[in-house]
Amino acid sequence: MKIGKVGIVIRTKDRPLFLKRALEDILNQTFTDWSLVIVNDYGDREILEKLVDSFKSRLGERYSIIYNETNLKLGASATVGFKALNTEYSIIHDDDDTWHPQFLEKCVDFLDNKPNSDIAGVVVHSLKIIEQVLENEIKPLYNEIYNSHLSALISLYRIAIENVFPPTSFLYKTSVFKEIGYYDEKLEFMEDWEFNLRFLSKFEIAVIPETLCYYHQRCDVFKGDFANSVISNESTLRFYETHIRNRMLRNDIQEGKTGLGFLVNMAKSIESGFMSEERSRVDLIKVINNPEIKDRFNNFVENNSDKKICFYGAGKFAQEIIRQFDTSKLNIIGFIDQNPQKIGQKIGEYEIFGADKIKELSPDIIALAVLQKNTVIPYLSEIIKKENLKTEIEQNLFV
Repeated sequence: MKIGKVGIVIRTKDRPLFLKRALEDILNQTFTDWSLVIVNDYGDREILEKLVDSFKSRLGERYSIIYNETNLKLGASATVGFKALNTEYSIIHDDDDTWHPQFLEKCVDFLDNKPNSDIAGVVVHSLKIIEQVLENEIKPLYNEIYNSHLSALISLYRIAIENVFPPTSFLYKTSVFKEIGYYDEKLEFMEDWEFNLRFLSKFEIAVIPETLCYYHQRCDVFKGDFANSVISNESTLRFYETHIRNRMLRNDIQEGKTGLGFLVNMAKSIESGFMSEERSRVDLIKVINNPEIKDRFNNFVENNSDKKICFYGAGKFAQEIIRQFDTSKLNIIGFIDQNPQKIGQKIGEYEIFGADKIKELSPDIIALAVLQKNTVIPYLSEIIKKENLKTEIEQNLFV
């Protein structure tokens, strides 16, 4: 394999539909001096080789395949891949995520001309794309703002609360492995967050405030090869998150110091709500001031003035919708929310109901008034199906 300037590792297992898209994505980059290692994590070898062979002429000598003899999972597979490379920069390309064609070009240029010597990595803004797999086709459904609040540098304190960017959006100097080690081979999930914490304890990660990465999720798939770990393995993710926090805190106790373990636990307990609130505030401002969304809302009003409308979500976003948009021509029969503390209260003149009232309200349309929808749509769809309602879900009104 020819060694380029950027080393890319794809970890995959029996997901040829996603891998095909990922390979096309890499080959469409304007920056072409890269080397690719595909780590087949105990998946079907014949299917993978047949797919990769179809790209052989375009990949040339820039790739190699590693076959794990057992299912090593994410952390170990990442480490196996990077140990096979010796490039100036490194990045994980998750097999189901994608890049803007100029992603590598802009990230490499930034690191080549970084403004501060402490910077060893760079991330970009990511757009969350909710999609559906239909046989041999991937169908995009809608987009969600993900981390457009990030700017300047990634805060170690904030990432101690939760991870704030997908690994596919993060390019960094390969030399950091000598300082902090590779990905934790014992971690089945959350290996990228644990690596990011160690990374930030030594180096800075800068932010390019452009949407150059696309973070794909399937919210209707809860198990199997097409599922996302953040949706299908939520309880397991929480296990590994707590395990990482506990392990780091034990290291602090054993070494008699106040270090990373103390930070990740205190940050979580003190300010667990701050980050999501700040992100929602920034995203809300962007939505309210977006002329395309205002036009879309006006068209919605014009086309649905004779229908019974419920809004799902009764948080700050929903309150701002009532304040900032002209809803006077809509027949709004209420808001729906899962938070029991909000049920019975009002947003303006409209009452907030629990989801158990959807059948009684029997709205023609439920319009989503939330920024994060990945669990909401399947939840509402199940209720509508169960109650045999003809209610439509309007999911793209504010995106």
